[in-house]
Amino acid sequence: MRPLILAMIGCIAVGAAVGLADSFLHYAFPAWIEIVPLGAGLLLALALIPMSVLAIRSYYRERKLGYTTWPTGGR
Repeated sequence: MRPLILAMIGCIAVGAAVGLADSFLHYAFPAWIEIVPLGAGLLLALALIPMSVLAIRSYYRERKLGYTTWPTGGR
């Protein structure tokens, strides 16, 4: 999940940066250049929501039994 989350954040950051550059340069880029990374970030976000719901159920099930196989922080 971590690579997907980082990819989503990266896509949104690139789209926002291109959008800001486009607004300062007064429409210097074609419209699709900023829509592609923002759309990819949105699609990744939509994919991460159900994946997170499915993952958290198994985490809570393990915690209820008194253990977890999930990493506890750090990288």
